[in-house]
Amino acid sequence: MNLGSEFLRAAVRQVGRDGGKVISNRIYNRQHGTPIYNSGQNIGIQSKQIVDISEVKMDLQPRIKGGGVGPFLKGMCLQIIPVIGHLIVLVKGLRYLKRKTVNVYVTAPNKVADRRYKLGYRIEGYSLVKTNTLRYLQPEEKRRFKNRGISYLLSIVVGLIFFTIFINAGKTTIKPHKYAQVERSGINIRLEPTTDSPVVMQIPQGDSIRIIDENGPLETINEESAHWIKIEYEEKIGWIWGGLLTIN
Repeated sequence: MNLGSEFLRAAVRQVGRDGGKVISNRIYNRQHGTPIYNSGQNIGIQSKQIVDISEVKMDLQPRIKGGGVGPFLKGMCLQIIPVIGHLIVLVKGLRYLKRKTVNVYVTAPNKVADRRYKLGYRIEGYSLVKTNTLRYLQPEEKRRFKNRGISYLLSIVVGLIFFTIFINAGKTTIKPHKYAQVERSGINIRLEPTTDSPVVMQIPQGDSIRIIDENGPLETINEESAHWIKIEYEEKIGWIWGGLLTIN
C-alpha cells in the first residue's frame, strides 16, 4: 500500500515539473534552462542551400577565427610528414583564401529516452549544432578567413626552408685528402713558411705527407718560384717549400 502511494506521489511530482517547464517555455519564449517540447514537434530542418543573412540568427553563429600564430603553428605541425603534409597545408590555405560561404549553426534539441512519450524520448535542453545550410560571409569574416589562409601558406614557406636546411645538414661533404711524395732525402719541415724558421723534423725520401694548405707565401729559391705548403707528417704540422714536393 505504501509502495503504491509513493509511486503515485512521484508520478504527480514529475508531471508537475514537466508541466511547469512547458508553461515556462510558453511565457519566456523557449528561454527555460531545460526546455521541454513535444517530441513529435518539427525542430530545425537541415537542407543544402545558401540562405540570405537576414534569415540567419547571427547571435547563434560562432565567431570566425582569423590568422596568426595558431594557424601558423598548426600548418608547421602538419608538415611533419614531408610532401603530403605540405600539400595538405597548401590546399587548406588556398581554400581559406577563396572561402565565400560558411555553415549555419542552429539550436537543436537534446533527446533523452523516455517511454512516457509517444516517440520514446523527451527534449532536455538545446545544443548548438552545424547544419548543411550555408550563408555568405560578411566582409570582416572574409578578411579573417583570408588571414588564416595567409598564415597557412606562410607556414609552407618557413617549413620548406627548414626542410631544405635539414636535408642539407644531413649531407656531409667529405673532401678527399691530398698527399705529396717526398722525392729528395733530408727535406726539412719548418715551423713557419720561411727558410729562416726553425726545423721541426726531417722527412726521409719516399715517404708521403698530407697537404693541409697549398696557398702559403710564394718564394723563389734557386730561380724556381713555388708556394710554401702546410703539411702534416707523423702527427706533426709544419711548412715545406713547394718546389721540393710532387703533389698527387
